[in-house]
Amino acid sequence: MIFITVKTTLEYQYDSHECEETHIEYTDVVGLQQINEELVIYYFSKCRDESTQFSNIVVNYSSNSTNEEDYHNIMTKINITSNKYLFIINPVAGSGKGNTVFTDKIKCIFDKSLHTFQTDCTTSKENIEEILKLRKDPINTNNNIDTFKAIIVVGGDGTVFDVVQAMKQLDINIPIAIIPVGSGNGLAKSIMGKTSFSPTVIDYVHKILQGETRKLDVSLCKGNLLDDSVYSILGQAWGMPSDVDIKSEYLRWMGNLRFTVQTVVELYNMNTYSGVLRYLPHSNKTKELITQARKSGLDCDNLSEWKSIKGRFIMIWACQTPYMTDDTLVAPDAKLDDGKIHLVIIKSDKDKPMSRYQLLTLFLDLENGKHVDSDFVEIIPALGYDLTVKKTESGHITVDGELVDYTKLSVMMDDQIDIIY
Repeated sequence: MIFITVKTTLEYQYDSHECEETHIEYTDVVGLQQINEELVIYYFSKCRDESTQFSNIVVNYSSNSTNEEDYHNIMTKINITSNKYLFIINPVAGSGKGNTVFTDKIKCIFDKSLHTFQTDCTTSKENIEEILKLRKDPINTNNNIDTFKAIIVVGGDGTVFDVVQAMKQLDINIPIAIIPVGSGNGLAKSIMGKTSFSPTVIDYVHKILQGETRKLDVSLCKGNLLDDSVYSILGQAWGMPSDVDIKSEYLRWMGNLRFTVQTVVELYNMNTYSGVLRYLPHSNKTKELITQARKSGLDCDNLSEWKSIKGRFIMIWACQTPYMTDDTLVAPDAKLDDGKIHLVIIKSDKDKPMSRYQLLTLFLDLENGKHVDSDFVEIIPALGYDLTVKKTESGHITVDGELVDYTKLSVMMDDQIDIIY
C-alpha cells in the first residue's frame, strides 16, 4: 500500500481463526475516523480459511511531508456511499440470542461505519406488520421505509417469513437481508452457499455491506379458505420433515440439536401418510401456458399438463432453495431465482418397501445431497402443485417451517423479491 502502517488491531478475534494481514481493498472499507494526524480505517479482511474479520488500521501522515499526498490519494479512492438500514430483530430467535448478537457483534461494526441504522424488535407476525405499516407512512419522511437501503432481519427463517408476509401486504419493495440466529437458517445457508468454513455474523455483515442483490423466488400458497394465502421463499413440507419441525418445538432451547433428537423419534415411528399430489411440470411450454392463462384471467387448474401421484408418502419436500436448514441440502440443483419448485418425494409402496435403516441412511445423506442418488427418492421440477390429504391423517403441513392448518395446499410460483447476498 502507499501509506505507512503504524499498528493494526482486530475488532473481533475468534480463537478458531488465524488472521493474516494483507493489503486493504478499498471496497472493503466501511468507516473512517480522523484524529489529528492519524487516520483510522475500519475495514473487512480475509483470514487464511477465507472467513472474514472486522479490522482497523491506523495510518500516520503529516501535512509537512510527502505522506500528505498519499493521504489525499487514499481519501479520494475510498468513496463510501452512506446508506441507512432497518434492523428487525427477533429477541427470542436462537434460544434468545437475537438481541445479544446484535449488540455484541453487529452494532459495534455499524457504529464504526459511515452507515446509519435504526432498529425494531419484534415478538410476532402482527407486530412486524405494525412496525412496517408505521414506517410506510408518507408523513414520516425521515424514517419512511423507502429511505432505507434494506431491511436486515436478525433472526431465523420464521422471522424472515413474517417479514415477507408484511412486505407483501404493504407493497414494500426494498431488498431484504438476513443475519441468521435461528435454529433452521436454511435461507441464509442457501444465500451463502457451500463454504470451507462456518460463516460467522461478520461474514454476513460483510456480504450485506457489499450490497450486491439478486432475485429470490416467491411462491403463493393457498389453503382451504380464500384468506389462508401466504407467501413462501424457502419451501413447503409434508410428512416426516414437517413432523420433525413442529414436534420438536418443545426442544427449541437445544438449538439445531432439536431436529436431530426428533428425527430419531420419527425414524423409529416411520409414519406414512395418504394423499394426492398434483403438479405442473416445469417447462417452457407450461410457463407460456400459465402466462397466457393469467393474462386472460383464466384458472390454471384447467390446463391439461397437470400430472398426479397418489398413494402413501413418507415425505414431500417442495424446495425453492437448495438448503431447508443450514445442514440439510435437500435440493442440490435448486437456485434462488430459477422459477422452479423442486418436489423431493419419498413414497412408501407395497412393491418397494423401505426399511428404517434405509430411511436413516437417506436422512443422513441430506447433509451433503447424496440422497438424490437413491432409488427411493424422486425429484420433480414444477411450476406449481396441489397437495390433498385426508382429514384423518395426523401429519403436518409447513410453509417455510411455519405450521399451516390445511387439508389442501395449492402452491404456484408467483413473483420475485430482491435479496442481498
